[in-house]
Amino acid sequence: MEIPFISLEGEEIRGIAMNLHLTLTFDWYDKTASGEKDVEYRLICPHWHRLIWNRRKQIKTVTFSQGMTKTKLKRAVWKIVHEGGEQAPQDQECPL
Repeated sequence: MEIPFISLEGEEIRGIAMNLHLTLTFDWYDKTASGEKDVEYRLICPHWHRLIWNRRKQIKTVTFSQGMTKTKLKRAVWKIVHEGGEQAPQDQECPL
């Protein structure tokens, strides 16, 4: 079974500005901060579907936190893509 993901990348989306907050592990945060990683993927489950997909037109920036520290990085969101259908799987377990 293919697991649907949401990826944040590409061209700019217009609308009301909203900032998305995501916590990353130290390794992923470091790769994002260095520019090695420039696409963020989230497993589609009801939680992420509601927080990201339903607000995709308003999300303009994302703030990444390095674990539970005060270290943060803010980036522009260019595009939000839903890979694999636009309905949130109701039975999909959501790792938070």
